[in-house]
Amino acid sequence: MTPASGSRKGRFSTAAAGHLSLMQLVLDRSFAAVPESIGIVRREAVAVYENGGGDPSLTGDVALAVTEATANAIRHAYPHRGDGRMTVRGWFEEGLFIVQVLDRGVGIDTPTRDPGSHLGIALIEQLADAQFAMREGGGTEARLAFPLVADARPAERLAPLPAWTALQLAG
Repeated sequence: MTPASGSRKGRFSTAAAGHLSLMQLVLDRSFAAVPESIGIVRREAVAVYENGGGDPSLTGDVALAVTEATANAIRHAYPHRGDGRMTVRGWFEEGLFIVQVLDRGVGIDTPTRDPGSHLGIALIEQLADAQFAMREGGGTEARLAFPLVADARPAERLAPLPAWTALQLAG
C-alpha cells in the first residue's frame, strides 16, 4: 500500500505481496455503504478489540476512528449512487489491532466540494496510526492501527475525546 497525500508514516511496515493472506483475520465482513451500517461496523470493531485484550481506555478511540473511516467510505466513495459496498477487516499484529476499510468507489484523490471534507481524516489520524491509499482497480483503502496497550500510543496524539460519550449514547 502506498500512502496517499496527507498520510504520515506510522506503525505500518512495508508488507510483501500477499501479506494479508498470512494474517489471522478476526473481522472480515462486507456491508452496504449506507449510514445504517456505521453502528454495526463500530460495534463489531470495538467488540473484537476488547475481546482481543485491547486497553479499555482506548475503546473510544477505536469506536470514533472506525466510525469516521466507514462514514467517509459511505459519504465520499459513492457520491452519485446508492449501491456501493465496503469491506471491513481486522487482525492483530505485533501488539496492534489493525482495521482496514475498503471500498470500490471514486477514490481518495478525487476532488470534493464538500466543506470540511478532510476533517474526518484529520480526526482519524489523531486517534490511530492511519494510512489512506488508492486501491488498484479503483477505490480507497483506509488502514488504522490501534495499540493494545495505552502506553504504546504515539506521543503527539491528543487526549481521548469526549465524543466517545455521544457514540455510546448513539449505540
